Amino acid sequence: MSYGKKELYQRPGVSLRDHDTEDTPMAKTFCKIIGVIMLAVGILGFIAPGMMGMHLSGAHNLIHIVTGAIAAFLGFRGSYHACRRFCFAFGAVYALLGIAGFASGPGVPTTMGDMAQDDHLLKLIPGTLEFGTADSVVHIILGLAFLAVGFARPRISERLSGAVDSTKQKLRI
Repeated sequence: MSYGKKELYQRPGVSLRDHDTEDTPMAKTFCKIIGVIMLAVGILGFIAPGMMGMHLSGAHNLIHIVTGAIAAFLGFRGSYHACRRFCFAFGAVYALLGIAGFASGPGVPTTMGDMAQDDHLLKLIPGTLEFGTADSVVHIILGLAFLAVGFARPRISERLSGAVDSTKQKLRI
């Protein structure tokens, strides 16, 4: 017995939201790409801490490496739903961190070695973890990108495909 789209919606116990949509790669692909980029930025930050006007301290670089490792792991080995949850969580954290950076106030001198003076400097741990304007811009962009991917829903045809496959397995067709 095969089920069409309409019948699938009407089948009791079959919810399109309950199925892992592995053939909908957006969240997983995003996690793979961002994970690799953040790992690279974390490593490069140790080599060039003032890269692109950012305040890349050792702690900041470690955060990028850990975030990148989690994103890459989920992108390559995690489920679609785990990737979406990661996108929501880290999107909120990064967006709020960016907003806090801009709300931190004007022109506080940095206490991190040879880092440049910044108009908006958020000092989470003075001398160790400080975020400037460039950091805040990147954090907001990353946060919004993570959230957009998290909120993106797979196309209905792909959700139905996953639900049909799951139904076939349950019915052993």
